[in-house]
Amino acid sequence: MIKTEEFLLPVHWASYLINGDATGYEDHEFDEIEEWCTCNAPGPCLDVGEASFCWRGDDSTLGADRAVFTFQVIEELVSDGEVVSWE
Repeated sequence: MIKTEEFLLPVHWASYLINGDATGYEDHEFDEIEEWCTCNAPGPCLDVGEASFCWRGDDSTLGADRAVFTFQVIEELVSDGEVVSWE
């Protein structure tokens, strides 16, 4: 069974989080996304829910259209007592 985790994030982040497409983002927007990814280290984005306006989410911005993003949890593989990363 695949383990997942969910985050409430700005909808306009979807292009980058799903496809890795950073075109159209201003520098400060891209920096916010990258900082969030670095701090949370999500796996691949598997799904995005329906958008609605929320004042707060799991990011550092206020007031945005947000959706629940579902990410796969990438676990480390242990082989012969040694941790082998999937990355």
